[in-house]
Amino acid sequence: MVTTLGAGERRFSIIDIHTHQRSAFTTTGSCGKSPKDILESPHILKVFFDVRNDSDALHHHYGINLQGIRDVQVMESAGRTTTYSRKFNSGLSKCINGLLTGQEQTRWKHSKDLGERLWNPEKGGSYGVFNIRPLSPEVLAYCVGDVQYLPRLYRKFSKGTARWNALIAQASESRVATSQRPSYSPHGGHKALSTWTLEQNKLLNTWPEVRGPARDCFGVDYKDEEQLNDDFADAYFGI
Repeated sequence: MVTTLGAGERRFSIIDIHTHQRSAFTTTGSCGKSPKDILESPHILKVFFDVRNDSDALHHHYGINLQGIRDVQVMESAGRTTTYSRKFNSGLSKCINGLLTGQEQTRWKHSKDLGERLWNPEKGGSYGVFNIRPLSPEVLAYCVGDVQYLPRLYRKFSKGTARWNALIAQASESRVATSQRPSYSPHGGHKALSTWTLEQNKLLNTWPEVRGPARDCFGVDYKDEEQLNDDFADAYFGI
């Protein structure tokens, strides 16, 4: 959860769901609202990166129906300039790497790599590190690292027009609805494919705020299938 304190200053709070279970979502704060109230409010903007698995877990384990969602992965995809270039989604790492430079990027990568070595069984870690209290500084940094740049990514990929905002809201809400179905599958190559319909792609292709050279939001020129397949790998494997 991100709380804005002042110009350029933010506080990052970790909510301990493992310890508090449902009360983590139902306990009200000084404003009289609980996290559940905030997550389900259509009037309070919440930014996620690929909301589907988060929505799936929140809905089926805690009865939370997300509203007021903007999915940054959807925003990045919609900002590409051709139907062809929108075929696959980009992963969070690629989006953040396209945002950061220099020491900021080095620190983020180091924190991410260190955290993965602690929790990822394929790298010698264990999921159990998330259940140890208190959480280690490395795990805390890893958790914060996946969300701290969402506000900046949101600003980077936003086009700002009313029709753009309406389309992003619609696509984000569609992802939430899909994640709540009994048939939803949280893993698999299908998740790397964009969900834009033919009609939506036609609209995006005609909007001046999107039109331009056949490049994605990172300046990558999609000239051939090989480049597109590289991005498929990025999205599917979270590179």
